[in-house]
Amino acid sequence: MAEIIKTFKETVPAMRFIGKKYPDFGGWWGDWFSNGWFDLLEKAMGGVDSILKIWENGGGYVGLERRCEGQPFEYWIGMFASADTKVPEGFEKIDFPAGGLGTCFIYGKTCK
Repeated sequence: MAEIIKTFKETVPAMRFIGKKYPDFGGWWGDWFSNGWFDLLEKAMGGVDSILKIWENGGGYVGLERRCEGQPFEYWIGMFASADTKVPEGFEKIDFPAGGLGTCFIYGKTCK
């Protein structure tokens, strides 16, 4: 069973989220690992160390939700990168300004 092991607020610089958008929470994560898409993003950003230089908690694989009244739900899988990272073909981006962020670390085993 997964558990939240740490939560905190932090200030983050402007960043670019690069990934793929999905209509729901389906089994999309397996595609990312089997297709090497995280490896491709890490290469595009010049290695994970590039994001760690500007955000010490960056470098993780992210499932990102967007919920906004009057607009369709969006679920994204991808990674945060430096704001100037070029987007590889087949991926999309969301540019985020600098700001506050709530972060939580979740620990648990992968369900099969």
